[in-house]
Amino acid sequence: MMLSARSGNVAARVGTCWDVIVVGAGPAGSAAAIAAAAGGLKVLLVERAAFPRYKVCGCCLNPSSLAMLRHCGLDLGASDLGVELSAVHIRAGGRAVRLALPGGRALSRERLDAAFLDVVRARGVRVTTRTRAEIGNLTKGMRRVRLIGVEGEIEVSARLVILASGLAVPERQGGARASIPMLARVGLGRVLSSVPAGYERGTVTMAAGSDGYVGLVRLADGRLNVAAAVSATALGKRGAAGEVVDTILQQVGLPRIGAPDGWRGTPRLRARRPPVRGVRVVAVGDAAGFWEPFTGEGIGWALQSGQSAGDAARQLAGHWSPRLARRWARVQRRRMRRLQLRSRMVSAALARPRLVEIGLGIAAWRPRMIDWLVPGGGAASAPEEGSS
Repeated sequence: MMLSARSGNVAARVGTCWDVIVVGAGPAGSAAAIAAAAGGLKVLLVERAAFPRYKVCGCCLNPSSLAMLRHCGLDLGASDLGVELSAVHIRAGGRAVRLALPGGRALSRERLDAAFLDVVRARGVRVTTRTRAEIGNLTKGMRRVRLIGVEGEIEVSARLVILASGLAVPERQGGARASIPMLARVGLGRVLSSVPAGYERGTVTMAAGSDGYVGLVRLADGRLNVAAAVSATALGKRGAAGEVVDTILQQVGLPRIGAPDGWRGTPRLRARRPPVRGVRVVAVGDAAGFWEPFTGEGIGWALQSGQSAGDAARQLAGHWSPRLARRWARVQRRRMRRLQLRSRMVSAALARPRLVEIGLGIAAWRPRMIDWLVPGGGAASAPEEGSS
C-alpha cells in the first residue's frame, strides 16, 4: 500500500515483498542479513541512520570477534583496518596492572559498520539507509513493515522480521518496558583529536572510580576514543559528562582529558527486555537485551546473535511456528548468558572500586589468578612504578 505521493520511488528502489527484513545495520543486523542471504533468502536491510555514523562504543574487538567478522567476509587484518592491540591497562584507586591482550584490534564504529555494510551489499542483500521502520500487522501470513524515509513512505511485507535495532526499539514493538536491574549505568562516548600524554597506541586503558568506569583507546588516525559507563546519579549531581569522566580519571591517577562538551549518551545500560512475542518477529543483539561488555566482547555477542537468527531464518520464515520461535529464543538466551557470565561478574565488580583495587593487588602478587579477566589475554605484569 503506497503511503505518499513520493513512495513510488521507494517501491522501485526497495521492492515490496521480502523473505526477511532486518531492522538495524549494526554488527548483529549485518551478520543476520549475510547469513539469511547465504541461505538463499531475499533479504532487505533497513537502517535508520546515514552511514558512516558515530556510536557510543569501546571500539575494541577481541580475537573471537575478529574471527566471526572473517567468517562473515570482513577480514580486518587483511584490509589493514584498525590498530593492533597488545595490552589492557587497568587502574583503580592506588593500584594499576597490565594484562597482555594479543590479537585484538581497535576500530571506530564508523569505519567498522561502513566496511561491514559493503560486505552485506556484496552478498546480494538490498540495503536502504536513512529509513525508519515501524512494525505493522500480520496479513496473510506476512508481517507488514512501514518504511519511512527521505524519499517517502511505503508498506512492505516479509515472512520474517529480524529486529537488530540496538537499545532503541522500533515503534509498535515496544510493548512492556525493559526492566532496569540494580547498579544500572548510562553510557557516554566521545572521540578526541587532542590526546593527553599517557594514552598509548595499542593499549586499552580502563579506569574504575566511584562514579563508574572509563575505557580509552587510540584509533588508527591517532584520535582517542573514550567510552564510559557512569552512574546516572553522579551525572545528575555533576551536571556535565566531561566532569564525571575527568573525576574518574583523576581518582586513579590518569590524565584528565578536558572535554566539557560534545558527549553522546545511551539509554540506561543492562536492560532486560521482555521477549519479543510478535508472530514472524525475532530480536537479536542489544534489541534482545543488553549487558555491559568488557574488552571487545560486545560486538562478538552481537555477531553470534545475528548469525544465529540468519541461519535459522529459512526455517522460521518458511513455516512459522510459535513453538519453534520460543525454542530458538530460549536457546539464544541460554547461550548469551554463558557468554556474558565473565562480563557480568567484571561489570558488577567495577561498580565497587575498592573491590577492583583489591583484585589488582592480588594480580600484582599472583598474575595468573586474573588471566580469565581478559578473553585470550596473557599474564598480568608486575605493579607499575608508583602504584601501591
